[in-house]
Amino acid sequence: SSIPPREARQLETFLRKIKLLDRRKTTLYRLFETLLEIQKEYFLTQDQSRRRALTQRELAVCLEITPSALHHLISNKLVQLPWGAQVSLKTLIPNRKTLLLEHVGELLDKKTNLTDENLRAEVAHLFGAVLSRRSITKYRQDIGLKNYRHRHCTAAPPSASPTAKPGSRTPQFIF
Repeated sequence: SSIPPREARQLETFLRKIKLLDRRKTTLYRLFETLLEIQKEYFLTQDQSRRRALTQRELAVCLEITPSALHHLISNKLVQLPWGAQVSLKTLIPNRKTLLLEHVGELLDKKTNLTDENLRAEVAHLFGAVLSRRSITKYRQDIGLKNYRHRHCTAAPPSASPTAKPGSRTPQFIF
């Protein structure tokens, strides 16, 4: 018995969709395998600072797909990590700037007394990233932190000093 032409076209369309879905699933599995290998230290330690910088373009080359196909594959996808946290799939593909922003933020959390120049030297020493002071300033602004002077030299309310003479003014500094 022969299949009517209309049903044959519908079957061909259906088979094509199944093949595309299978290819997408296979690519997704290959993506996870590749990410597990590249980000092995992160998965073993659960330490975000152990993530390796990786661009979507580099990952696309590893998977032998186009960067746009990778972008569509990872967009709006969450993954549950072995320790229960749910994160965006893009979290596992941090670029160099993202990692440096996190490192700058962590350094400023630990050492609040760093100027941009001192922070630049610290980033170079700890992470091997040679950045200009202007780049450090931009990174600091991107994470929403004020400059050294504004973090440390905020005007304090006038207080009564035991050595102050009555009627004398306590100097105030306005920045």
